Amino acid sequence: MNISENDISTAEFFDGHPTLEVLEIKVNKLKNLKGISNMPCLRELNVEENLLTNYRDLNNLDKL
Repeated sequence: MNISENDISTAEFFDGHPTLEVLEIKVNKLKNLKGISNMPCLRELNVEENLLTNYRDLNNLDKL
């Protein structure tokens, strides 16, 4: 799924995507990746050009 360049500022409410494997969410305004942890099948993630300071919200994603 590609949702890049959409001025997205939070991913906290990203749910309902338990089988999503690829997510491009670059060039947005994300400060954290809290909702991304609700995607256990995610194996590719592109978060370039956001406002992220850490990636600790991804620690439970074994396939990433």
